[in-house]
Amino acid sequence: MAESLSNKTKLAVIAVVILVSLGVVYLPQIVKGDPTPAKKITRFQVTPKPQEAYQRALKGDRPIFLEFYAKW
Repeated sequence: MAESLSNKTKLAVIAVVILVSLGVVYLPQIVKGDPTPAKKITRFQVTPKPQEAYQRALKGDRPIFLEFYAKW
């Protein structure tokens, strides 16, 4: 079946797939009225009280980053 499609049809299908993909990614942000969610991200900070920061992140449904290291 793919052999019978013209180049214009193939390009149209690719364009539709790209547009639908972009819609799936960006539509929730547009519907919320927040087109730039990246501005909400604050600078990376080291906290002296990680348990409290973890609890605040859980309550606010926010992502957290944990880094572990050791000096050997």
